[in-house]
Amino acid sequence: MVILVLATGVLLAAACGGGDEARGGPPRRAADTELLSAADRRSFARISQQLGGRVGVRVSGVGRRPSIERLGRLSGGVAWSSIKVPIGVAVIRRSGASRNMSLLRRAITASDNHAAEQLWSSLGAQRTAGRAVERALAAAGDTSTKVQTRRTRAGFTSFGQTRWPLTSQQRFVAGLPCLPASAPILRLMGQVIASQQWGLGSSRVPARIKGGWGPDSAGRYLVRQMGLLELPNGRTVAVSVATIPADGRYDTGVRSLTRIARWLVQHLDVNGVPGRRC
Repeated sequence: MVILVLATGVLLAAACGGGDEARGGPPRRAADTELLSAADRRSFARISQQLGGRVGVRVSGVGRRPSIERLGRLSGGVAWSSIKVPIGVAVIRRSGASRNMSLLRRAITASDNHAAEQLWSSLGAQRTAGRAVERALAAAGDTSTKVQTRRTRAGFTSFGQTRWPLTSQQRFVAGLPCLPASAPILRLMGQVIASQQWGLGSSRVPARIKGGWGPDSAGRYLVRQMGLLELPNGRTVAVSVATIPADGRYDTGVRSLTRIARWLVQHLDVNGVPGRRC
């Protein structure tokens, strides 16, 4: 499997900056093949110039400690609704899926904020809930992200303002299929409503996705997405993508993610995608 995570949007100086991403990481395994060639990277640079704004992409195989390939200058930003996936995993780990399925379905397939807040509240007080979500993140491979438990912006959830670097998000989504508690969440990520089937959801291959988007204090949008793409040869890739469109508009970010997702499917070396490493 290979995992891709995409995010687009505007980074907030206070909440997102370019220095939030963990450096280094595990070395590439000698047997791993690069999924994107030097020519592919030059092609992506041309696409990025055409799209404008700032873009970041992370791609890897599925499993823990994946070898992650990076494209673009954007390193991450606030999580927005993409954090609903680890919240869902935390809830299932705590109390199971069946009793929470209605809320989980609304939170994942329709990005329903009220449902997500109910799930969050079921995990306990703010700090307790934050620790539960951090444990879910770590179980999948993201051991560095700290969940925001204090409301920092009026009208927005605390957890949605979590700073989530793309590389950290990529480790999480790549490791997600390795968690027994993730099975119901992955099914729901494959049932996202039509109006949110942009980006990876419009890549023309089967996809399990979750996006996140929202404005900074000046109204400029960050749009991001993570997902698992099933390639024609039966392998799966994990992807994380983010963009800050030049005009700051949500719809521009959505179009950029869709174009990037289709570019990825066309350029990935599908034969170099490793099998699952759980």
